[in-house]
Amino acid sequence: MFCDRFGYPILQDRFRDALRRMCKNTGVPYHSKHPAHAFRHTHVKRLDEAGISETAIQQRIGHTKGSKITRIYTHSDEIMRKDTINIYAEYKRVKNI
Repeated sequence: MFCDRFGYPILQDRFRDALRRMCKNTGVPYHSKHPAHAFRHTHVKRLDEAGISETAIQQRIGHTKGSKITRIYTHSDEIMRKDTINIYAEYKRVKNI
């Protein structure tokens, strides 16, 4: 829930209109079916990229352990795959494996 400058709740339609305008002005795709829910996905993805444990992420967003939804939110992207390779290569180098 968001409040306006006077402390009153912003109505859902007004929030969506503002979000739609911001997306249009910045070139970010607007998801008309669940516009605000995209923030949840982004937050979970950023927590995962930061190295936060899956358990901590699940607790933060209210999911149960091993939740299919959490696994979907934290799917690997190209950057994470490359980081994983680099981290493992450095580990092997340090351990002289």
